[in-house]
Amino acid sequence: MKKKVIFIVIILLIVGCVVGAILYFNNIKNNKKEAYEDSYNYPEKEIFTKNQEDVDAGIEALMNSDEYNILIEVDKIKSVGKLLDLYEENKVIKNLHYDDNGKMFTFQYSGGEIDGALGGVMLKEL
Repeated sequence: MKKKVIFIVIILLIVGCVVGAILYFNNIKNNKKEAYEDSYNYPEKEIFTKNQEDVDAGIEALMNSDEYNILIEVDKIKSVGKLLDLYEENKVIKNLHYDDNGKMFTFQYSGGEIDGALGGVMLKEL
């Protein structure tokens, strides 16, 4: 009987340690993400709000913003991706794809006179 109780206590301790470790490391990861997000003023939502139907104007506004121009390449890609995600979520564009080799987003316009036309944003310097 004592062996069963000791075994159950050991199992519970192991499970508790594993769950605690998972929660601890997940919390560290979330805190790092929040700290990074707090350090950068994301203009994507504001730009999308002002240019809800005009993808080209929204991209141009983002890429000409001071916040965007101070970013490193990887963060510029994320920023453009977030803005295009907003357009896709709101059905202004569809079939959004990013090609890492060419540093290019491609998509199709969805609606209006240019419904189905291909569009893209190249982030690579020529």
